[in-house]
Amino acid sequence: FDTEAGTRKQRVLLRNYVALDCRMLEIRSAFGLAADQNFQQLLQQNLSLPIGGIAIHGEVVLIVQKVPLAQATEDGILEMLMQVGFLADCLESEGGGDRY
Repeated sequence: FDTEAGTRKQRVLLRNYVALDCRMLEIRSAFGLAADQNFQQLLQQNLSLPIGGIAIHGEVVLIVQKVPLAQATEDGILEMLMQVGFLADCLESEGGGDRY
């Protein structure tokens, strides 16, 4: 999605899967390279995030939010997509980039 100002962009991935016999949705958005991060700082930031959590996937760090599909509404999914994307973009902009 594009940010409101239209000057930044952020990719957000939505996928569904099954875990513990429950259909789940996962929303994720990368915000930096793992090699460039201070992991102690990231773990401390994890406690204050309004939604989701910080994770590493391959060479990137990302925000990830998971929810059971049965509890998700269309409006709720759209809201989570926006929130995850906005949060990842904020964290990415702290590092001065706009790659993801």
